[in-house]
Amino acid sequence: MKIDNLKPFNGQHGETTATGTLLRQLGIELSEPILFGLGGDKDILEEN
Repeated sequence: MKIDNLKPFNGQHGETTATGTLLRQLGIELSEPILFGLGGDKDILEEN
């Protein structure tokens, strides 16, 4: 599959890089610390 106009997110962690790239395609720009925090919230929800 070819994705036109892909602008990859330059992150230091695989999870935040993938999430940042997907969100950027939707026009949402977030910093890596914010993306990292969003991933941490997911774990809290799964434990409860």
